[in-house]
Amino acid sequence: MDVAWGSVLEVIAERGWIMQQADTKSHVILATREIRDENDKALSHSLSASVTLVSMSEQITRVIAAANETTELHKKSHDWWHLLWLIPIFPTGTEYTTVVVNRDTVHNPQLYQDFFDAVTKRCKEKNALATHAPAS
Repeated sequence: MDVAWGSVLEVIAERGWIMQQADTKSHVILATREIRDENDKALSHSLSASVTLVSMSEQITRVIAAANETTELHKKSHDWWHLLWLIPIFPTGTEYTTVVVNRDTVHNPQLYQDFFDAVTKRCKEKNALATHAPAS
């Protein structure tokens, strides 16, 4: 459990997630991440994830993860002063609006597979270091 717990914390931190809560007693981690859309700069994605570790035996720990995503559209518009209420002459102000365009559970298996592969790799590295460490 200690190896898996430390590995999950390291992977989450290395991938740019911000840990909101890490409860060592119940082995639950809550983390968030903000991502700007590469294709459309007006969109941003907020990801929130929960990771739960369950001890199956002395040597086996199950890691369970779930993530939710919120996609927001950021709009900027100008208010114009109009001549004779028809012809816009100059801007008088700017209005910023944020609209939630999508909110759903992340179903992309690649996100989860990459996370579990990284945790598995880190656990193997930690176990290899522990077996090669000199006894004190």
